[in-house]
Amino acid sequence: METSQQFPHPVTQVKKYIVNAGIFTLLLHSGEIVNYEPDEPQDFQRLLDEHQAHSLQNQNAS
Repeated sequence: METSQQFPHPVTQVKKYIVNAGIFTLLLHSGEIVNYEPDEPQDFQRLLDEHQAHSLQNQNAS
């Protein structure tokens, strides 16, 4: 699992994400799923939101 502040993929490649206990599970546009633990979770989440990555948090199952 990546733990450095430098995310190893372009943030524009993140399609969807979910976060739990500071660990992000991200679906890239390529279909690859990666886990990432940033040094600053709130900053990383803000960056994802700014790039229109879709958060799966708080979605009710239908």
